[in-house]
Amino acid sequence: MGIIIKVIWFKVENMKIQKLPILFSLAVFSLGSGIILGNITSVEAQNWGGIDIAQYCRSNQSALTGGQSGWTSITASPERQSGQGAAYTWRCIFSKSGKTFTQKNLDLQTACIQQKGKKALIRAVAKNPNDAYSWVCESVLPR
Repeated sequence: MGIIIKVIWFKVENMKIQKLPILFSLAVFSLGSGIILGNITSVEAQNWGGIDIAQYCRSNQSALTGGQSGWTSITASPERQSGQGAAYTWRCIFSKSGKTFTQKNLDLQTACIQQKGKKALIRAVAKNPNDAYSWVCESVLPR
């Protein structure tokens, strides 16, 4: 016997979650006295851990500095650790021969993918927008 089940799935696009209706077929066979079907009843975020922002800066130095290379020091730090919007103040700081270049507006979504792999619907999330150290990588998975 074939059954069509409608499931709501999610995708992340531009840091926003969108519902996607997905239809799939499930073959069900009756063995003995009954059939048990499970339902996806909720969606839960799976935490994949924090983001190493300094590693992101090192791994992407050429792209972040307009193709420049040979930096002798690459660090990452927030402009402020706490306070309104502190989570969004991270920057990469590149130095060489007395020259310093700072890159703001980091793509922490890319950092999650690079560091955690392409998990299902992975996204970067600041758990507390007022805490610079609250960033984690999460994926939204049906439970």
